[in-house]
Amino acid sequence: MTTTSEAIVGFENETAELIHQLVWGPKHLDVVALVGMPGIGKTTMAKRLYTHKDIISRFDVCSWCTISQVYSKRRTLLELLGNSDPLNDNTRSNDELADELRRHLLRKKYFIVIDDLWSTKVWDDLKRCFPDDYSGSRIILTTRQDKIASDTEVFSAPRHLRLFTDEESWCLLQKKVFGEESCPPELDVVGVQIAQSCGGLPLAIILVAGVPAKLDKDEVRWEEVAHGLRSFIAGDKQKYMDIINLSYRLLPGHLTNGFLFFGKHFDNDLLV
Repeated sequence: MTTTSEAIVGFENETAELIHQLVWGPKHLDVVALVGMPGIGKTTMAKRLYTHKDIISRFDVCSWCTISQVYSKRRTLLELLGNSDPLNDNTRSNDELADELRRHLLRKKYFIVIDDLWSTKVWDDLKRCFPDDYSGSRIILTTRQDKIASDTEVFSAPRHLRLFTDEESWCLLQKKVFGEESCPPELDVVGVQIAQSCGGLPLAIILVAGVPAKLDKDEVRWEEVAHGLRSFIAGDKQKYMDIINLSYRLLPGHLTNGFLFFGKHFDNDLLV
């Protein structure tokens, strides 16, 4: 897990509140669950916290692991121990690794991220590795499931991430399309319409932004994108799959293979 981070759009107030909670919260070990639908920004929020200067400077140990649907205890333990090549470490048993992790964290103020947790059984399997010696240690969990969030609650209530506001949506779309440049004034109105059509889901905004980013900065072409998206505004969660499909269909032919490859390997919660 890198210790640097690009600028991230949205959730500024939520980030400030979480940093204060993590740094100035109770002395005992606390677990904070970030909960929300796929693509809403759970992993990005966790990355923002993990790389924040106040976290880096105030915690003795910072470790990150990603669980996903296929759980490997060995891989997870080695990730948390900072092994850069976990699959090639066969010298220790899982129990030995778990004991080593616990000893590594004992009497230290640690900050752990467990990303994309799908099962409380995984948490039950790992939690004995995290000692509570009242040093103010913290664990961040990201999950899609409310039950997991409630079952892992220690002190702090789970944090349910919200959808983006229209302003945040437009800001993210501009950043993805134009980078540090300004949006031409003639594209402002249609650009806002495109951003609003994504329903506040950051993943949808990023995918949609890939279309105008590859098109001429032309109002007519952008209107075509906006028109294709308008019919999805009032839909349910299926609209996000429709948006992804539309993004694919609107791309020029030579870019579709890249889009499919990107989609195959895309982190559902990436914002940056």
